[in-house]
Amino acid sequence: GLCDAASAILLYLQQFPDHAKIHQLFLVNPWVRQAHTQAAVFLRYYYIKRLFSQEFWKKLLTGKIRKKSVLQEIWSFKQQSKKQDIDKNEDNFVSRMLTALTLLTGQCHFILSGNDLTADEFKLLINDDKDWQTIMLQDNISLEEIEYADHSFSNYDQKGLLFHSCLLY
Repeated sequence: GLCDAASAILLYLQQFPDHAKIHQLFLVNPWVRQAHTQAAVFLRYYYIKRLFSQEFWKKLLTGKIRKKSVLQEIWSFKQQSKKQDIDKNEDNFVSRMLTALTLLTGQCHFILSGNDLTADEFKLLINDDKDWQTIMLQDNISLEEIEYADHSFSNYDQKGLLFHSCLLY
């Protein structure tokens, strides 16, 4: 499953745990969007790239982008990234995905695009959340990143790498 389909697979498994029948999952760029993680990803990945982009500076200096609106947007994302939407005890889709993984006895292969904000958000989650860090260390779970791939692996070579990754198992 790709993106929300990857997340939906885990949500289904959590709600209808028929895990014994599942031998392998391939979850590509799972959707874990939450307001605070989205804001953090925009700050860490999107805006960093923009600051080093000649095109951005050209637009800013020629007035095609208003400085005030850029600063307001950055400030807003900064504030939002500090807010944790999730109470660890709260039932939300990301915690249900985690629960499904803890119950899974088959193999789960996460494959992430190297050039994708959705994948970046998943990476942020597994780097910042102790429960996700723990689950990702299980023997039945693997993680692979395909460098330079966009969200849907639209480049022929990257799509080939995705297929190859799936065929290895």
